Amino acid sequence: MKVEETEKILFPNLKYEKVERKREEYKVWIRYKGHGKHLGEG
Repeated sequence: MKVEETEKILFPNLKYEKVERKREEYKVWIRYKGHGKHLGEG
């Protein structure tokens, strides 16, 4: 099972928000913030 599939089972209302995006020469990174209610086991 893929991570995305597991997240949808455990956190069906999970929402992500991009907080920050940076770039330096050949590197790019994005910081996310997520919210959701845990409804599964694990």
